[in-house]
Amino acid sequence: MTSIHRSLIIALVERYALVALSLLSSIIVARLLTPTEIGIYAIATAFIGVAQAVRDVGVGSFLIREPKLSEIHVRSALGVSLLLGCAFFAAYLFISHFAAYVFGEVRVKYVLQIVALNFVVLPFCSISIALLRREMQFGRLLIVNVTAATVGMCVIVSLALLGYGPASMAWGSVAANVTTGFVAWGFRTDRRFIWPSLSQWRPIVRFGTQTTLAAVMWSAAVDLNDLIVGKVLGFSPLALLSRAQGLMNLFNRDIMSAVRGVLYPAFARAFREREPVNALYIAGVANVTVFAWPFYGMAALYPLEIIRLLFGPQWDSAAPLVPVFCVAGAVASIFNLIAPWMTAMGRVELLTVAELIVQPMRVVAIAIAALHYQTIFACAVASLIVTILAVPVFYGAKSRCGETQYRQLLRVMWQSGKVTLLSLSVPAAVAVYVGLGRSHPVSILVPILTFAIGAAVWVASTTWFAHPITTTPIYRNAFGRFVASK
Repeated sequence: MTSIHRSLIIALVERYALVALSLLSSIIVARLLTPTEIGIYAIATAFIGVAQAVRDVGVGSFLIREPKLSEIHVRSALGVSLLLGCAFFAAYLFISHFAAYVFGEVRVKYVLQIVALNFVVLPFCSISIALLRREMQFGRLLIVNVTAATVGMCVIVSLALLGYGPASMAWGSVAANVTTGFVAWGFRTDRRFIWPSLSQWRPIVRFGTQTTLAAVMWSAAVDLNDLIVGKVLGFSPLALLSRAQGLMNLFNRDIMSAVRGVLYPAFARAFREREPVNALYIAGVANVTVFAWPFYGMAALYPLEIIRLLFGPQWDSAAPLVPVFCVAGAVASIFNLIAPWMTAMGRVELLTVAELIVQPMRVVAIAIAALHYQTIFACAVASLIVTILAVPVFYGAKSRCGETQYRQLLRVMWQSGKVTLLSLSVPAAVAVYVGLGRSHPVSILVPILTFAIGAAVWVASTTWFAHPITTTPIYRNAFGRFVASK
């Protein structure tokens, strides 16, 4: 367990650094590019999103989970990834012309062609990253990912300043992936050049088909939603929707990807060694919700101030959407560890069934909201409703491959809820006093001061309620004196 906590600390440090770089890049780009230009890039990435999930074919997950990994497995994983990557690259060179015609914007074609280069680069990245993650070499992964993000940010900002518009973001993604490939290869224990092979493609594809189908369903829903909103409402509304979701993704995607990246190999190792995987899952939910719920609560109380600080006044129209997405993010934190848990248990088919239920429902709901109500706020509410409905679906799937122990799960979530209510009491009171529906932001010092008060109350309440987070080395290293004095 100590190695898991140490790895989690490193992964969180990495993720905080990446979030800081991403925020800095977003702050700069939001002032250099127009909403229309950012919307064009969003459309291009939406076209390519499903293929991004398919081209990996679960190779990374296979390399992490395989009990008896050999060189031929690694070579075959590279061969399968490279074959699919080149096929998708060629396909999207052709599709780019169709995309430009559908949206009546030639820049969509050029941006899509640039982004498609990643299909050729990513196979070399994914193999090295998966091997480092299997060995739980998160210190090396920190250097790899921060270096790549820094290079990508520098390329995006430089090209944006030179007037490349949405293409600057596309070239930045390519530069980041090329950097990842070189640096990750340099950190591998075995740096020998390996030739791609297809001799073991069957077990890779057999395992990867299930994991890929689940990822494809999720990615297809996200990308179809972007395409529908972009086509029905326009590029600018899509960009506003994306900015509002971006605040939710600060935790749901950026922070949680670090947690999932550590817990998946930890779940897999616990399963191989016949350790109590379910206890590890419940502890994970407890520790995730006690951070996620206060974060989302704070963002929901001060959306206009946060949007103005991060992206500037031209994005103020995204502020009303933020509370809706924050509620969705808080609900998602209840079940977003189920995917790595079920994958580690080898029951990916149940996860796939859950995605087959939830994601088409999400596409239909947002399409109806966009076509009938013609507002991005309706689209945000539709997304929230589907997220709420997803909770019983995913837990129903989880229960079919192991006892969930709902009483313990509800108990730790109730503890997280009490901590959240106390830590948000002062920020909420101040937000109500200055006006929840305010059209002009208050001084940024107001949310900063209330956040500081809320953070102090969070530490006190986690200790007072004996939340499971207080037993972790992370908490004790940070707040050991306070806990000892209790």
